[in-house]
Amino acid sequence: MNKQSKEEIRQAVERAEEAYRIATTSLFKDISSYSFDSYKRDLASPVELKDLEEFTQRFITRERRQLQRKDGFLEFLTPDVLQKEGLPERYKSATFERATAIRNPQSEFLAIGHPFIDAMIRHIGEYDFGGHTATRVIKVRDEELVTFTAGFQFNFTVRKRVAREDGDEHLFDFHTVLVRSDGAVDNRLAKLAAKSYSADCSFDEIQSSILNELDSLGVDAAFQSAKAHLEPLTKLWDWDEEVEMIGVAKVVFLPADS
Repeated sequence: MNKQSKEEIRQAVERAEEAYRIATTSLFKDISSYSFDSYKRDLASPVELKDLEEFTQRFITRERRQLQRKDGFLEFLTPDVLQKEGLPERYKSATFERATAIRNPQSEFLAIGHPFIDAMIRHIGEYDFGGHTATRVIKVRDEELVTFTAGFQFNFTVRKRVAREDGDEHLFDFHTVLVRSDGAVDNRLAKLAAKSYSADCSFDEIQSSILNELDSLGVDAAFQSAKAHLEPLTKLWDWDEEVEMIGVAKVVFLPADS
């Protein structure tokens, strides 16, 4: 057996030992208090991995990079705008599929909390990108929405701390809060805003009066409403430490036939 083969075996054994350690110390510790229904409810989000994958693909294409599929994984070069984040120049074994990532410990599981995804989200929330100043138009096929409706869309990432005997574990979640022009939080419109892309339409279709209502409310007042809504839902220890606002936009909802 040559030296290279011995080294490969040693690395494989180390990876197996690490996987066993994680499984025994994190996944199966204190399972008597584990509730799958509670865990699933706590992690519920209107944004799924498929949504994140589609969004990431659009971002990479926008930044003049190609996303290639090879042997069930994604390969792409890190866009220039994210080079300052200290990310690898290339990703070769990336996936948005949780099952694939579990079967392949050496793969890059692209989800919230991954360095590339977090860097991308931070970038699109910057003023230079337009993430804090955009006005979105969403066409809605909903009989209940027969008039112009608008609001401020706030996107937050929330870090939840879970205390364990061997140290704290952190879970990350994405929350969209929609504050209407009357100052009320609207969960139904928040789900639509989180899952919908902006429509290609002329801004002449938007009534200036509805945008004026948003300006009268003001983004600061809307933010306080969003914060007051999110705090009791997430049961945060410390808002400043656990929450990051990654973007806010004015959103106008129009009937699909308008």
